[in-house]
Amino acid sequence: MVKYADDTSLLVPQYSSVSLEDEYQKLLYWSTVNKLKINTDKTKEIVCTRNFISPVSLPGIEQIISVKLLGIHLTATLSAAVHVEHIRSLANQRLHLLGLLKYQSLSPEALHLIFTSIVQSVITYALPSYAGQLSKGDKSRINALFRKALKCGLCHTLLDIDDLTFTADKRLFGHILSSKTHCLHNLLPPQRSICTASSLRTRGHNFTLPHTDFNPYKNFFINRCLFQFL
Repeated sequence: MVKYADDTSLLVPQYSSVSLEDEYQKLLYWSTVNKLKINTDKTKEIVCTRNFISPVSLPGIEQIISVKLLGIHLTATLSAAVHVEHIRSLANQRLHLLGLLKYQSLSPEALHLIFTSIVQSVITYALPSYAGQLSKGDKSRINALFRKALKCGLCHTLLDIDDLTFTADKRLFGHILSSKTHCLHNLLPPQRSICTASSLRTRGHNFTLPHTDFNPYKNFFINRCLFQFL
């Protein structure tokens, strides 16, 4: 269970010792004991699966195929297309605003600063959480937005989504490695035995590499970084 402000998320894996119904009832009981009330009208259920057959939903709970969680649009197929369209729409609106500022003779340096603050930040927000699900088409659409901004003189650097992803991954992964109290540290695999052979190259980490059978698992942030920064 994950609680943030007044939102509560219940995560139940496919293979569990208890059913989804039991976990949901426990959540309702916990809320009652702690003098909180779950609004069932606003409660939604999303099932992430590779199968196209949707399982039976919880009684009285609407089952959906897309949900916005802490600013990120999550779909049942773990596709990033919905989120990409959302950030592109928002970024294009702000590019229009920048165009008006340019028309008012705002300096190129100021335009670039505002572009970084209100456009680039939209795309890089929580980037490691959805970057692994970006398709080639998604990346092309984001990069097209960057080219548009440069062509219109709203920034002075051509950005690339792969470069931004690499930087964001490296920064976050470094925090996870350096702090055992980080909330994602427990997702790291066991460490390998240290080899003292001087002929071996210096490695970025000493964790065992996971066995990945399908792309969504391989592109998961932790696994992606374990392979990328080895």
